[in-house]
Amino acid sequence: MARNFIGSLSHYLETSSIPVSSLSFTVAAWIRPTQVTFATTIFSILGASFAGFYLRSDTSGRFYVQQYDGSVSGVTLPGSLPSLTVGTWAHVAAVFGSSTARLAYLNGAPSTVDTTALTFPALTVLNVGCYNSGGTRSDYFEGDLAQVTIWQDWLTTPDVQSLALGFHPFLVKPHTIVRHWPLLGNASPERTSMSERCSPLGSRKPPVNDAEPASRPVTESTMVPP
Repeated sequence: MARNFIGSLSHYLETSSIPVSSLSFTVAAWIRPTQVTFATTIFSILGASFAGFYLRSDTSGRFYVQQYDGSVSGVTLPGSLPSLTVGTWAHVAAVFGSSTARLAYLNGAPSTVDTTALTFPALTVLNVGCYNSGGTRSDYFEGDLAQVTIWQDWLTTPDVQSLALGFHPFLVKPHTIVRHWPLLGNASPERTSMSERCSPLGSRKPPVNDAEPASRPVTESTMVPP
């Protein structure tokens, strides 16, 4: 199960509730793109003047991670990971580990580490499926998204590889999860925690699930790629 985003119709999800205020943190999701020929944003948390954190793909379909502090940008080398494939599920993750360490993962394989020295910017808006700087949204994702999760923690390579194998996010350092949006399809009854500013989707427009409490006992034992 997953949520379909149609970039040409400007589909995205947005909230002003920012779950992270410092490093380290990790973001992960399952994605199935329907195009890989123009730049898209899978996830972003931004403040003023484009400053913030991004999970993106470039015009060659290469996944990468970017942090911008308002004056300097740090980007993981897109060519250090394979390209995404149209219609194929992929697990993506970004670790913003410290002021001098950030890396991307594609299907459990890590990129080279970007070591640009950057400061932590003030953050005001979180988006799934695009980025928003000063009210202007752009680079809409095309395809399916599921299991978008944020940890206030530096997940290790074995942690991310477990997620890429299909283990539920609640089975990987659940006590450090600060947000989790399953995006369980286009007609699932979920509690609203994000604004849905999309073109009309009819029955394909459910709310988005709120985060499960970090103290919730982990009972899921299945492996759940979308």
